[in-house]
Amino acid sequence: MKVIRDGLMNRSELSNVTAVETGDVYIMSGLFRNDGSGGLVGTAYMAKLLHPDLFEDLDPEAIQQEYLKLQDFDFDLDEHGIIIYPPIEIDGGLAGIPDKYKGQAY
Repeated sequence: MKVIRDGLMNRSELSNVTAVETGDVYIMSGLFRNDGSGGLVGTAYMAKLLHPDLFEDLDPEAIQQEYLKLQDFDFDLDEHGIIIYPPIEIDGGLAGIPDKYKGQAY
């Protein structure tokens, strides 16, 4: 995901796009547009990215983790999987990428 984002950020035809200028370019796994939850998980991540002030209490990773539990998947998002890059910082942790990467150059 980093390689794809870096490629977008470095495209000369996008250099004057506000999101590129401010670094607000995110890459999200395509699995979460139609994730089986009706797109709920992907929508939660997008809401948090696009309107963090309106969705201050929203934790998309918690929603995704609960959805996985409801599906009987034993999968800890704080250990595995990259959903969105760069990650969203929420309450001192990371959402969209395992917390073990906090403080590292990602």
